[in-house]
Amino acid sequence: MSIDILPGAKTDLMELRHSDPDAMAVVSSFLQEANADSELVKKCTTRGNVQIGSSQVSVKPWAAARRRDNLFRFRILDTPATVYRIVYGYDWHTRRVGILAVVHKDEFDYATSGELADRILNDWHCATDGLET
Repeated sequence: MSIDILPGAKTDLMELRHSDPDAMAVVSSFLQEANADSELVKKCTTRGNVQIGSSQVSVKPWAAARRRDNLFRFRILDTPATVYRIVYGYDWHTRRVGILAVVHKDEFDYATSGELADRILNDWHCATDGLET
């Protein structure tokens, strides 16, 4: 299993490092633990609360984007990062998880249009060569 941090998410993480270092520490630790989890595919594609490493995480699909893409969000519960959403895609062709964004809950409304949504969808389509996931 492989987790890739895609370009937009890298930018988000750099911004988070400066704006909320405590949340960044939680997200960074979570991503490392998730990358080592042998059951990550099952956990990241099943709606509900799951344990990934030392983190209790809420998983939800991005419903509006699911017509074409396998996109979801993690919410790391009971931590300084709880107010952030980690938006990711799962590509079943390659069994790869791509981290697409790390955003404050108030900055993302899960619509499939708008600057942030366009960036996320473009990054995912580039990462998957435009194939349906």
